[in-house]
Amino acid sequence: MKTDVELCQRPIFVVGAPRSGTTVLAWALAQHSGLWTSGESYVLWELFGSERGNRGLNLIFQTAEVLAGGSWLTAQSVTRPELLAALGLGVNALFTSRSHPKRWIDHTPVQSLMVETLGGMFPDALFLHALRDGRKVVHSMIHFLEALEPDVRANFEKAGWKIPWLDFTEACRTWRQYVESVHSFELANPRRCLTVPHDRLVGETQECFRAIYEFLGEPDEDAPVEFVRTKRLHSSFQPDREAAPAQEKPARAWTEWSHEQRTIFTREAGPTMIRLGMATAEELQPDAA
Repeated sequence: MKTDVELCQRPIFVVGAPRSGTTVLAWALAQHSGLWTSGESYVLWELFGSERGNRGLNLIFQTAEVLAGGSWLTAQSVTRPELLAALGLGVNALFTSRSHPKRWIDHTPVQSLMVETLGGMFPDALFLHALRDGRKVVHSMIHFLEALEPDVRANFEKAGWKIPWLDFTEACRTWRQYVESVHSFELANPRRCLTVPHDRLVGETQECFRAIYEFLGEPDEDAPVEFVRTKRLHSSFQPDREAAPAQEKPARAWTEWSHEQRTIFTREAGPTMIRLGMATAEELQPDAA
């Protein structure tokens, strides 16, 4: 049995709402000689972030409270943050065993909803917030099934997976909830977070990556820039998976939506859009098509 454990000192979490470019940002960074990523993990979410995971953690400490001095956690004065940090070491060791010697990147969007917990579990981790205009994200969400290959869609159906944000209203709420969760963490931990606006990632790619490298403390390399420039960033409106971003059809969200949809978006996501400087109140008037 292997006893020597290696840990990544500064893991990276790419967070953000679904359909915001979290995957392409992570895989672009993985082209860097010092960085590594793989598929979406869901490990941390299922164990520590989901309703089931939270219920399990709550039960652990409720049991400790009932047992009082008879509980190991109580006797040793173990707090919830301390337990989470210790469990984070185990997950770090597992991920590092696959990424070594490179620095690992996790890019599971749903973990944006537990970003504060991640910050405690991985006290040295840094966070990149992939932020995309909510109108484009919602438009991409509701067309998501069009992007799936037939066999992948069949797997979804076979597993009985239901994606709530295929519904327009839920898509608006999902974008808001994810962005607000990450933004709140950013405000409390500005040195650990960097927002990566999607428009800048596409339009000012080289400058954008230079800012990311400086934030991460990594040397400048060209491969991630070339990856973004030559790969398709979103898949909702274009079947060619290798097409360059310039060939991607624009998501003509606001003008294609009905008045009712624009009203729903303004109600559900408008305040967040305005607060983050992504739109003005005038631009989000339902009649401003």
